[in-house]
Amino acid sequence: MNLFVAKTHQLVVRSALLSFILFFSFVLLFADSLVKNEIREFDLMAAHIDEYKHNILLMGLLIEAKVNDDHDDVPEFPMDGYFDGRIFNFKNTPLNDEEIVVLNVSRYISNFLPGFFSNSNILLYYRSYSGMKVFTNREMKNSTLDENVFESERCRTVSVCTLYSTAAALKDRMLISGIYTDEITKHLVITLSSPIYKKNKIVGDLAIDLYLKDSEFLFGKDISLSKTGNYNVMVIEDQSYPLHQFSYSKEYIADNGTIFIYKLPFTKLIIDFIWAEIGLLLLMFYILWKLSELKEKQLKLTSIESVINRDELTGLYNRSILKDKDLLNTKQKSSMSVIVIDGDKLKSINDNFGHHIGDEAIKQIAHGMRMTFRESDYLVRLGGDEFLVILPNCDVSVAQRLAIKLQENISAVAFSKHFLSIDVSAGVTAVLQQETLATAIKRADTLLYSQKMTKDMP
Repeated sequence: MNLFVAKTHQLVVRSALLSFILFFSFVLLFADSLVKNEIREFDLMAAHIDEYKHNILLMGLLIEAKVNDDHDDVPEFPMDGYFDGRIFNFKNTPLNDEEIVVLNVSRYISNFLPGFFSNSNILLYYRSYSGMKVFTNREMKNSTLDENVFESERCRTVSVCTLYSTAAALKDRMLISGIYTDEITKHLVITLSSPIYKKNKIVGDLAIDLYLKDSEFLFGKDISLSKTGNYNVMVIEDQSYPLHQFSYSKEYIADNGTIFIYKLPFTKLIIDFIWAEIGLLLLMFYILWKLSELKEKQLKLTSIESVINRDELTGLYNRSILKDKDLLNTKQKSSMSVIVIDGDKLKSINDNFGHHIGDEAIKQIAHGMRMTFRESDYLVRLGGDEFLVILPNCDVSVAQRLAIKLQENISAVAFSKHFLSIDVSAGVTAVLQQETLATAIKRADTLLYSQKMTKDMP
C-alpha cells in the first residue's frame, strides 16, 4: 500500500510539472493569437467609431453649409408625415430656418445612405440649441426623451454636448464621450457629436449614440475616466483577476480629446484556460501511469529473461545466451573473437575440500573474468568449470593478450579459508566470416585442450 501511495504521489508531481510546462509553453506560443482574439471587439468598437465619426463629420459640414447659405428661400417643412415621432419639441416653438434646413438635408441624405439611417445599433439625431428640439433618424413615439438632453451638468459630465465643450476640444469638429449608461435604453453607449455653426456660433450638433449592447468584452469590466493633459482617458479593464496591474494595453485615440485604453491582464490568459491545464494534468497522469505499468512489465520481463539466461552460482550468462538475437545480430555486423576457458585440476579441489569449496573456485574464475573483460563482452558459464567469453569488435591478437591477463588475475588471488588458488587454461580464436558461432567455439575448445595437455605433460 505504501508503495502504491508513493508511486501515485511521484506520478502526480511529475504530471503536474509536465502539464505546467506544456500549458505555459502553449500560452507563450499562442499568446499573440490569444491577445488578438481578446481585443478583437475593442478593435471593432474603434473601427465603428472611426466610421461613424467620418459620416457625421461630412453630414455636419453639409448641413452647416446649407444653414449658412445666404439665400433667403428656405425650403418649406414637408407635411407628409415622414418626421412623425422623430421630432421632440420641448418648448413647443415653431421650427426655425436652420431646423427646417437640417430636416430637409437629413431626409435627402437618407436616400443615399438607407443602411446607415436604419442601423438599429445607433441613434442618429440633431440637437438644436437655438430651438430646444431634438430630431432623430427613426420614430421614437414611446420614448421618455426630455429636455435633460440640454442640461449643462449632464452635458459636461458625459461630454455629449458641443455647446459646453472648449474650442480646443472642437478643433477637429468632433466631440467623443466616454462609455456611459444611456438613461433611455439603459445600454452602454458612446456619443459622437459634431457642432453645427451659424455665423461662428453653435446652433446645434449632429450626434450618434453608438450602442454597445452586443459588446461582450465590456461585460463585467471596470470602466474608469481620468484626465491626462488635454485628453479624457477612458480605461477599460477587468480588476477581478489577480495581478490585473500587469496587463497588455491597447490604446485607441478617438479624437484630439478622447483616448480609450483596453487593458488585458496577463493572468486572464492563464485563468481562462485553466481547464486546459487540468486536462493536461489528467492526460499526463494517465500517460505516465501507463508508461509506469509498461516499465514494470518490462522490468519483470527483463528479470525473467535474466533468470533464464543467467547462471545461478556465478551470475554469468548461461548457454541460452548463445541464442540471443542481440548477440547474433552483433556477430553479423562486427568482427568477433571467442575464448573458451576451463579450470585446471578442479576435480582435485572437490575431492580434497568438498564441492562447496569447488563452488568457490568457480566463483573465483567468474570474478577474474569480470575483472578482465569489458561490460559489453559476453561472459558465459557453459557448465561445470567450463566458461566462454565472446568479445565483439575485438581482434584475435587482443583476445590472446586478454586470455593471458585473465589467467594471471585468477591465479593471483587466493580464495576460501584454505587460501587456495586455481589456474585456468584458455583457447582463443577469431570468428570467421560466414562461420557459425558454434563452429568457432568448437575450434577454440580444441585449442583449449591442446593447452591443457601441454600443462599436464611432465
